[in-house]
Amino acid sequence: MENQISHTGGARIGWVNATWPFAALTATRDSLTLNATLVGRYSFTPDQVVSIERHTVIPVLGWGIRINHNVPKYPKKTVFWCFGSPNMLISRIEEVGFIPQASADSVLSDRGMPVRWEAVAAIIILWNLLFFLDIGLPPDTDAKPGLFSLIAITLLFLGSVSMWRVKWLQRCVLKPGRSPSEIKAWFYLLAVVSGLFSIAMIVTVLAVES
Repeated sequence: MENQISHTGGARIGWVNATWPFAALTATRDSLTLNATLVGRYSFTPDQVVSIERHTVIPVLGWGIRINHNVPKYPKKTVFWCFGSPNMLISRIEEVGFIPQASADSVLSDRGMPVRWEAVAAIIILWNLLFFLDIGLPPDTDAKPGLFSLIAITLLFLGSVSMWRVKWLQRCVLKPGRSPSEIKAWFYLLAVVSGLFSIAMIVTVLAVES
């Protein structure tokens, strides 16, 4: 019997999707790990998994396995997309000795988004306000990003990165009893996208001024 199996594919973590080949699933007797690039790493023990079931959106092109678990800090929807048969993958996971042991009544219920709607509204208002302020700046003959647009992108990047360590920011953004790990996929994605945009805008400004 194999001690470990590994598969390359895609992943759906909460609302964030990582396409093939940016995810890997590894199974041993004691752990089942889903590692998705730019999304995060999620590891389960047998007593944290209620069941592993076939998940199909489009046969062959959009199918895989869904991990039904009871880890509160992880998103409820955890799917690994594969090209081969989902049933065969489940069988291989069982063959290495990983057998779900959590009780059915411990599976996570749908608790809705962990983010406060007030925080979402405040972010949207501030974001649009900063971009709107650029309209009021004096016309510039050189085509370059506005100062306030750059500030908006930079704040988004800093906020996404800070959510992991700054407790008061977590309390402001998240509902009571919720964990930033539930939506870390979103924060990873926002940090990467806003970071790349910030660099691109700074390079554009420097190129125009040189």
